[in-house]
Amino acid sequence: MSKPFVHFFETPKGKYFYDVNTNAIVGVTSRLYEYLNGGTEYPLDHADTLKELETLTWAGMLSTDKWEAIEHPATRLLKENLNGSIEMLTLQVTQQCNLRCQYCPYSGSYYNRKHSSASMNIEIAKKAVDFYIRHSFDRHELNIGFYGGEPLIQYDLIEEVVDYVRKHGEGKKVNFHITTNATLLDLKKITFLAKNKFKITISLDGPRELHDKNRKKTDGKGSFDKVMENIQMIQKYFPEYIKEIMFNCVVDGRGDYGCLNDFFTNYDIIKDIHTTFSDIAEEGIKDQELLLSSEDYDKAYQYEVFKLLLNKCNLISDKAVSPIVRSYYDFIRMMLKGRSVGYAYNNTGHPGGPCIPGVHKLFVNINGDFYPCEKLNEDIKEFVIGNVESGFDFERIENILNVGRSTQEECKNCWCSRYCYQCILFSEEGDSLSAEKRISHCKTVKKATENMFKDYCLIKEAEADDNHIYFL
Repeated sequence: MSKPFVHFFETPKGKYFYDVNTNAIVGVTSRLYEYLNGGTEYPLDHADTLKELETLTWAGMLSTDKWEAIEHPATRLLKENLNGSIEMLTLQVTQQCNLRCQYCPYSGSYYNRKHSSASMNIEIAKKAVDFYIRHSFDRHELNIGFYGGEPLIQYDLIEEVVDYVRKHGEGKKVNFHITTNATLLDLKKITFLAKNKFKITISLDGPRELHDKNRKKTDGKGSFDKVMENIQMIQKYFPEYIKEIMFNCVVDGRGDYGCLNDFFTNYDIIKDIHTTFSDIAEEGIKDQELLLSSEDYDKAYQYEVFKLLLNKCNLISDKAVSPIVRSYYDFIRMMLKGRSVGYAYNNTGHPGGPCIPGVHKLFVNINGDFYPCEKLNEDIKEFVIGNVESGFDFERIENILNVGRSTQEECKNCWCSRYCYQCILFSEEGDSLSAEKRISHCKTVKKATENMFKDYCLIKEAEADDNHIYFL
């Protein structure tokens, strides 16, 4: 029997494999697990095991099929999507910022990125909006975001752009978005944002001692008190609108987990607002110590995961579950709970990771250059996918979409391809792109995916809501 294209893993309670071709996570007996993993001979003498094997094969599992070549499925309709289906426009209205957050890519902690005094002018902004409107005719709504630096430094420009979009948006509903450190908010600005129903994301890293550790003003002082003052202002004057705000917390693993958890669980105002939690970005970072986590933090996190499992067994209440862990649980459910399962082989495919450059999001920097998103290093010419004057560079967009071709053999034979999160960002090395750099991330991606599978199975075991041979 040829070796099936699967990946094996275990939890304390069960033995599983992930079947690549059907996208199924399969729980099996120890006997079949050992056989499939190369530990025993063909189990013809054990009727139950043979029946289990036949059932899996009948369901299309245990196939040895692999992609013959790497090609993203969106490649063939790339131009059509770019010409009429752009989902969101994000404008880098300024490269200035009034904070110097330690982990910010533009604050000197990363290679090839830096803050500057440069800002976008209204003519470039209008051309970007015009381009977006022309290339989103298939969309029922427009989504326009403002990004920096700190975008509120260019508040007057934001007002002009909003007015321009209202006049030229062809009658479509417009959703405005802004990511801000909230230190520059005042009653005038928040009134404008509320009136235009902006979706506001405020950067907030926890209580004062954690937030101010990394999120400092240019004079070195912390920003927590000013942020909280402005959040309280929003609550006072716009008590309904504050429900539309979202917080983003960048988690520093060197901090106190209990302090962080208590803040987002119990602090007035904060506890009722949706918060996303993200790690410090690894790509291009100079100081690797920023990525470390303390032993106490790791233990506290794992204890909260344990409490989540107790919650799924109905042994503790929802209120006892940490919002940080709950955010991870929601991510697992999004990735695995509703995924499609079934044999659907194509002779070409592409690892997960890349969105369709320019379609999912069109990021326009202060000079009018196009990028797939705001996370990419603007000093790398291969990341530029067009300009407000010349339009899209389709060849470069196709190359970015098919970044997996640079590591084709590795990707074709990787069990983790479907859940790989490596986009072109992970190929960044200095001021150029590198296949070796992309491969260097593979071990981390595989480990994260396997851990996600294990946690999913642990949760399913705790919920005890699936007794079938594989988890849907």
